[in-house]
Amino acid sequence: MPRKPKHPPIQCEFFLWKLMVREGVYYADGRSGNQFNLGKHSLGTRDQKEARENLKRLDRNLAVQHELTTDVIAPMETDLSIQEGWQRFFAHCERSQVLGGVCNNTLKRYRAVRDKHLVFCLDKKFATWSQINKKTAEMYGAWLVKREYSPRTLYLELNLLVSVNKWLVEEELLPASARFRIKLIKSQGSDTYCYTREQVTKMVEHCGTNRDLRWMKEIIVGLATTGMRIGEFVSLRWSDIDLPANTIHLTDERSSTRKKSRARRTIKGKRGRAIPLHTTLKSILLSVPKHHDGVIFHGPRGGILKPDVIRRNLIKNVIAPLKNLFTTPDGEVGFKDGRLHSFRHYFISESFRQDVSEAQIMEWVGHKDSDMVKLYRHLRAEDSRRHMERLDFGTGLSDLKENLDSYQESPSAA
Repeated sequence: MPRKPKHPPIQCEFFLWKLMVREGVYYADGRSGNQFNLGKHSLGTRDQKEARENLKRLDRNLAVQHELTTDVIAPMETDLSIQEGWQRFFAHCERSQVLGGVCNNTLKRYRAVRDKHLVFCLDKKFATWSQINKKTAEMYGAWLVKREYSPRTLYLELNLLVSVNKWLVEEELLPASARFRIKLIKSQGSDTYCYTREQVTKMVEHCGTNRDLRWMKEIIVGLATTGMRIGEFVSLRWSDIDLPANTIHLTDERSSTRKKSRARRTIKGKRGRAIPLHTTLKSILLSVPKHHDGVIFHGPRGGILKPDVIRRNLIKNVIAPLKNLFTTPDGEVGFKDGRLHSFRHYFISESFRQDVSEAQIMEWVGHKDSDMVKLYRHLRAEDSRRHMERLDFGTGLSDLKENLDSYQESPSAA
């Protein structure tokens, strides 16, 4: 009489599984007996009845991923709703940053992702997180593409979706079988426009000759000569400036216990830095009146500067009046597309053009990754020609250059 197998296979709706126990936890093994190698999965429970229910859900999840069915798992009454899952994740993120919580700017980005995902789930009639798997996440990506969101937005949104799913599984709000992964390729390069020296000069002149825009001149000069993000720039205080040492000190204040009378400054990357004070910006600082709030730059009526207000004024009162001077071919990115962040690109590009080392630029702008700095570097055709002319390719070739110069200067060549 044949011996009974230790782990008799279980035929689910789509696949054949072996159910086994390791250290009291049930596992499903689908590595043999199927059209695909399904791997081995923890069912996240020590209870046999619950393990069999989770196995059914795992079987359906993998069938959707392998395109054997398009029907998502029907929600159970005990499933975590989409809304509640997001609420719990945000409660986790809103903890103190000492305990691993995230800053307000990150929360703002996460909320934008959540809002779009809730609209998508409502549109597709997905009610619970057990219905969010690799297949439905890819459907969400296609939904974003259809609405013309950028590749960088897709990367952020899908990456966050995977992170929320992972956290819900780790908190045992979802079974381990609900865990999924997506291979995402981060977009390389940047289509942010980088101003030219001529364009920045013209913007400064335009604002300087208009009394109502002189406050914008201060901001343009400041952004162009420091490479700071607009949020960092508008929060600059006199206490950040060391005039004798010609240095700006940007400090991250999220862990400070002394900044109670005002909002603590947070810096992307949580890393403070020192920026040399350019003479052009120093001359402006010496002429700026001091306010009682300690903040350096204010609006035209003395109010607190807000990045959105500055952005709207830049577009309406600076870029729009000057865009006919710097025309852009249809379908191309040009001066008309420049924004506040374009000044950061300008600062980094000009620093590279004038032979500042990459390590020094990274220190000034607060980047740890050299690949990130390279996204901001926009080398122009005249830079390439200038560098080519400086190269020496060896003896004999210089004579050919002299002959070419003589040919170009001769009347017959003209």
